[in-house]
Amino acid sequence: MRSAVVLSVIVAAASLVIFAVPSRVDAQVSIGISVGFAPPALPQYYEPAATQPNLIWQPGYWGYGAGGYFWIPGTWVAAPQVGLLWTPGYWGWNNGQYSFYGGYWGQNVGYYGGINYGYGYYGSGYRGGRWQGNSFQYNTSVTNVNRSLSSRNYYSDPGSYVNQSNISRTSYNGGANGVTARPTQAQIAVEHQRTYPMTSAQTAHVAVAQQNRSYLDSVNKGSPGQVAVPKPLAANNHPAGYTAVQPQSKPAPVQPQQRAAAPQQHTAMQPQQHAAAQPQQRAAQPQQHAAPAPKPQQQHAAPAKPRGSPKPVDLGYWSNP
Repeated sequence: MRSAVVLSVIVAAASLVIFAVPSRVDAQVSIGISVGFAPPALPQYYEPAATQPNLIWQPGYWGYGAGGYFWIPGTWVAAPQVGLLWTPGYWGWNNGQYSFYGGYWGQNVGYYGGINYGYGYYGSGYRGGRWQGNSFQYNTSVTNVNRSLSSRNYYSDPGSYVNQSNISRTSYNGGANGVTARPTQAQIAVEHQRTYPMTSAQTAHVAVAQQNRSYLDSVNKGSPGQVAVPKPLAANNHPAGYTAVQPQSKPAPVQPQQRAAAPQQHTAMQPQQHAAAQPQQRAAQPQQHAAPAPKPQQQHAAPAKPRGSPKPVDLGYWSNP
């Protein structure tokens, strides 16, 4: 079953109204939080080498939390069972907003919005490797593999490579200037097959990324410093330059029974809070001007200046080894 990355709202039957995607009703689809503006473009990056057998590449993507869009780096992950492949999540235009559709595991790769994540995920299917019995074989024409692995674990299929030099890095389907790919009948059928949610390692990876201030789009301006990592992030495996998100920007933990209410709090509570706070501040100002001037020793210190944002990092280009 698809699982949302952040503030998930499980929808039993989702009917999509997307410029590029036909309406679908699928009990196995879950929609993540919806946002009124599109996610940033996918950053450019190099895929780190797979360092051990039977790992599957999970491409990086933009998540969304209380601090806004944040980057979830690509990484190598273990499938929950032999023979399973990863279908990445994607953002899609849905009834006037951008909704996130979570990734999942299955016997086949399903629809992921036609988004070109690179390194085998070129918008449809996965060309980076294949299962052969109990072993995953890597396509070295597409995937960066540690050649110290047994030669039985890799092969070369030059015809599967897609030149990435002039690709669109659009990270969403439909809406204004989004990807226009439509799901095939075969891709829709995959979602009706048995699927599996993210593993605990994948979930922890997202949680740590969400807590890293430098991954916030508001900080990195669409260019996170570490776009891909060889191993999933965890409590004991933070990314380089990790700085925790400040409490005022850090999303509150969402318990499973609270997931249905979380998006309503995000969309409804903010305008009310802003509307209530501003009049009180304006009403208080005349009283401050009418009051006697405070003594020098009672004057409040000037507020501290906000910290500056770090400079974006040059990420290089999408490339294959």
